[in-house]
Amino acid sequence: MRVVVVYCHPHEDSYIGSLFHLTLDRLSLGGHEVKVHDLYRDEFNPVMSDAEWFAYRNGETKPDQLADAYRSDLIDADALVFVYPTWWYGMPALLKGYVDRVWSPGFAFSIVNGRPERAKLSSITKFVVVTTYGAPWWWIKIPMRDAHKNVMMRGLRQNLARRCVTSWLAAYGMDRHRPTYLGRFRERVRKAMVGL
Repeated sequence: MRVVVVYCHPHEDSYIGSLFHLTLDRLSLGGHEVKVHDLYRDEFNPVMSDAEWFAYRNGETKPDQLADAYRSDLIDADALVFVYPTWWYGMPALLKGYVDRVWSPGFAFSIVNGRPERAKLSSITKFVVVTTYGAPWWWIKIPMRDAHKNVMMRGLRQNLARRCVTSWLAAYGMDRHRPTYLGRFRERVRKAMVGL
């Protein structure tokens, strides 16, 4: 299986960094062909230029060497895995810029008669998100209503294969750093990657 792994964290030795490396190890051991979009190490520019915005508005994609390489990987992918921390109840700014600039109209979706057309990346049949939250589960689910999960599992997901299998792997309460909980979460991630 061809898998694209999108990784977004500035520090390689973080807990998220360890989950990223675990993900790569498990996928490689499973015989998958893995392409990595390491946004910090690739020095991806998240800022949409004025010219890019005009292209976006007109349903076009403005050429950009790195963004185009990322798009090429996505077109050929069978599975997509995101690994990143949730900051301020959403994706990090660099990852948001990746979604804005790479998942552009004409590539990830089209607008037809004022409505988005579904499943432009229809070769992607498996979609996994591995993320962490500083806040506890109840805070994310009740007062915050986990809008971030909806963006990923509904917003991005609608551009993938119609019967795409999804998996949301989230560790909550990271601010408390409970080693046993973090170990159990690593095992969940390991099993998910083995089963991909």
